[in-house]
Amino acid sequence: MTIICLSVSRNSRRSNSVSIISGRQIMHKAQLQLNREKAQRRSRTGERQQRDGSQCSALLDMKADKAGRQRGAQERQLQRQLDSTREALTQESIAAPAVVRWHFPALPKRRQPYARAVGLVLPYGQQTPLNLTVETAHHWHIRGVNGSGKSTLLAVLHQQLAATAGSISITGETVLLTQHHAGTEPIMTSTLEYFQQHCLSGALAVTEIRTILAAAGLDALKCNRPVAALSGGERMRLNILLAAWSRHGALLLLDEPDNHLDMDSRQVLSSALNAWPGSWLLVSHDDDFAAQCGVTHVLNLHKSE
Repeated sequence: MTIICLSVSRNSRRSNSVSIISGRQIMHKAQLQLNREKAQRRSRTGERQQRDGSQCSALLDMKADKAGRQRGAQERQLQRQLDSTREALTQESIAAPAVVRWHFPALPKRRQPYARAVGLVLPYGQQTPLNLTVETAHHWHIRGVNGSGKSTLLAVLHQQLAATAGSISITGETVLLTQHHAGTEPIMTSTLEYFQQHCLSGALAVTEIRTILAAAGLDALKCNRPVAALSGGERMRLNILLAAWSRHGALLLLDEPDNHLDMDSRQVLSSALNAWPGSWLLVSHDDDFAAQCGVTHVLNLHKSE
């Protein structure tokens, strides 16, 4: 602060007036300077606060952005772990499908063959006479191109068609299963009730039936479903079980049953044919599948010109 000293001379009023005016001007200028300095200080303080506030806001924004990136990285890592776990579970389920166990009735020893054909001429397909004998535990693979008479042979053995020539004898019953899984029409009866209706009267208790169906992959939930609601593979399982328990010792005839089945259902079918207590004839274009079923004999048919 500037201190101004004024000297007043009695002898000159004019000089005194001038001195007073000059002092007021100096004071006014000093006050203006002081006001300017205060204003500048306030301005600098405001700028500093604004700058500090901006820096603080930017710092907060930067920290928030960093935290967001970290959360995003953690979420992506968690998603990768979930995807990896899901894929591992899927691969495990593919590599280790549910085990299917077949409960078939024990069969007495047979003294006669299931079927015997001598000089048999089919009404369609191969016209060369053929001979065929199906003994106990025979697993026949019927091979040939389309039109060679494979399905016709099964129809003759099932007595749906008559042979053109030759003789044929069938001991016992036959059961024919096709690629369309005929034998279980799309009906609304539950799977359990349908099995009860068609198995031998009094042969099995309800608890035994449930055990047999469950072992083949038809659990309690599927037992209560209508037969019409079963998948093709599930209906095939039901047909196999009914063939065993409704006609003890029947000769099983299978006309391309592996068609329209997925890989798991084909494996289930092959396991059933391996465990089948009697004999069967299988028509299939898939030699590998037939081999998996445990084929013991092969019959090749040829299309006639």
